[in-house]
Formats: sequence, C-alpha cells, structure tokens
Amino acid sequence: MENNQLHININNGKVKLSYKNPMDIKELIQVLCTCTLIAMKGIVQQFKTDTEKEECTETLYDVYNAAASNTLAFFAPEIEMRPHLTSQAILDAENKIIDDLYKKRVSKDANTNSKKL
Repeated sequence: MENNQLHININNGKVKLSYKNPMDIKELIQVLCTCTLIAMKGIVQQFKTDTEKEECTETLYDVYNAAASNTLAFFAPEIEMRPHLTSQAILDAENKIIDDLYKKRVSKDANTNSKKL
C-alpha cells in the first residue's frame, strides 16, 4: 500500500467513499478490512474482564459474519454462496459431530466406571 487518504462521508443515511489517490479493489478491500479489524479489537479492549472480552468477541464475530454475508448477497444475489452445502450435507455434518461427542462421552464414562471397580 502506498501513502493515501480514504474519506468516508455519511450524509442523511447515505455513505460516500472517496480517496486521494486511486486504489484497486484488492487494496481497497484490504484497507477497509484492516480498519474493521482495528475497530473490533479496540471495542473488545474496552472491556475489563476476560468473560466480557470473550462475549464481546463472539458478538462482534457474529455481527461481522452476518454483515459480510449480507454485503455479498446484495452485491451478487444471483450467486449462491455455498452451493456445495445442501441442507442434507449440513445435517449430516451436525449428526456426525453429535455422534462423535456421544462416543467420546461414553468412552470417558466407561473409563471412569472401570476405575471405580
């Protein structure tokens, strides 16, 4: 990135973006994402306890994830975001996770019970 200035003006709910020197789209996205990351880290650091910081981090993660998904949906609604992820594939993955956790729990319980004998 070169030296540059980015200006964001908000007037009556409308956002206008301008910059001193032209930027290609990859550089612009990198700058905007870097600014977002800096802001998110700053927000988290305002909290005092680790629990509050963790809760804030999770909230910001969810909010940013939804915002990024919505941005892509508005930009190119004709493109399916994850065509390879069907409802059935998601259900199968969830069932596998649940089954693996169950097997791990049963194995742990069996080991605990055998030690008691």
